Amino acid sequence: MSIPYYALDISDSIIDRLEGNPAPHERMALATGSLCSSDQERLGLCVLLASDEDKFVAKTAKRTISSWEIHRLSDAIHRQTHAKVLEYVLEFLEYNESLDQLIFSCVQLNERSAMLIAERASIHTCEEIVKNRQQLLLTPSILTVLQKNENCPEEVLSRIEAFLKMQHALPKEGEQVSVRTDHTGPAADLDIDIEKEVEAVLSGQKSPFLMLALSSSLDMFQLDDQGGGSDFSFDFSDVDGFDFDVDGEMTEQGFESLEKKIRDMSIGHKIKLAYKGNKEARSILVRDANKTVAVAVVKSGRMTDTEVASYAGNRNLCDDVIREIARNKEFTRKYPVQVALVTNPKTPVNVAMGFMATMHKKDLQALMRNRNVSSVISTAARKRYKDKYQKS
Repeated sequence: MSIPYYALDISDSIIDRLEGNPAPHERMALATGSLCSSDQERLGLCVLLASDEDKFVAKTAKRTISSWEIHRLSDAIHRQTHAKVLEYVLEFLEYNESLDQLIFSCVQLNERSAMLIAERASIHTCEEIVKNRQQLLLTPSILTVLQKNENCPEEVLSRIEAFLKMQHALPKEGEQVSVRTDHTGPAADLDIDIEKEVEAVLSGQKSPFLMLALSSSLDMFQLDDQGGGSDFSFDFSDVDGFDFDVDGEMTEQGFESLEKKIRDMSIGHKIKLAYKGNKEARSILVRDANKTVAVAVVKSGRMTDTEVASYAGNRNLCDDVIREIARNKEFTRKYPVQVALVTNPKTPVNVAMGFMATMHKKDLQALMRNRNVSSVISTAARKRYKDKYQKS
C-alpha cells in the first residue's frame, strides 16, 4: 500500500522517521504526536499509526486523538483533510453535531462518511446537508439514507429530491445502501506527558507512556474494542471507487479521448475528477454546463497560477467560476489574476474596481482602450491614469 504522506499533512521530517525503521520507543513517541509541528499533522499521523502492526503503537495513536477536545479536533480538520482521516473521526471518535457538519463540508469526504453523517443527522445537520449541492451530487444516494432518518424534515427531503431530479442524479429506485448504526468511540483515560516523551526520544530512553501502561497492567491494547472495525478500512489509497487515470501529460488524441470519457461521466464523477484530475481534465471540466462541476475546478486547490489567470480572463466561462476566483484571496493577490479579472466583463464591477489601484501604467492604458469592459471600468481606468501619470 502506497501511503500518501503529504495528503495526510505529514511533514518531511516525520516521513524520514517513519521510513527510517524507527525503534519501538521512537515509534511510540510518534504515536503520541509529540514530534509533530501541528495538530493537522498529529491527526493524520495518528490515524495512520492506528493501523500499525505494533499493537502498542496502534493503541497509543488511537488514544492520542481520542483524548482531544472537540474544538481542537475541529481546528485540525480543513477542507482538504484526507478522506480516510475524516472517516476515522466519524467512525471512532465521539459524536458531535458541529463536527459532523464541518466534516460534511470537506471536499475529500468519501461516500461512506457522507452516509454515516446522513444516518445520524439531527434536524439542523439535515438543513446543512441540503445546502451542500456539491456533496449531494457526489453522493446522491444520501437521499435514501435521509429518508430513513426520523430527524429529517419532509421539506428537506423534498428539496433534495427536486434538486437531484433537476440534475438527473436521483438514486435508482430500490437501491440498497448499507451504513452502520453504532458510532461509539473509545474513552481517553490515559494522560500523555508530551515533554517527557520528547525527552525520552532525544535521550534514547523508552517511552514513559508505554512503561506506565505496561506497569499498570492496563487492558488497553486490544484492537477489537473500537467498534465498527469490520467496515472501516485503513487503505489510504482508497479513492471511493474512483479509478480514472488522469495523471501526466496528454497527447492531442488522448485529450479528445478524455473529452469523450468526461461527457459520459455522471455529475458526481465529474466533480471527483475536478478534485483529482490533471490540468487537461480541469480545462474541460471548467467549461462544463453544470455550474457545480465548473466551480469544483476552482475549489479543487490544484490549479496552477497560470491556470487561474487564464480562467480569470476567460469570458466564455460561467459567471460562477469568475466569482469564485474573485472571492479567493490566495488567487487575487497575484497581479496577473487581478489584470485578468479587471479585463473580464463577467467580473462584477465592484470587484474589478477594487483592483484598479494596483494596475500598472501599460495595463491602465490597455484598459482605457478596451471596448469589451464596462464603461464604468474604462472611465475609472482613464481617471486613474490621469491622476497617477498626467499630473501637471
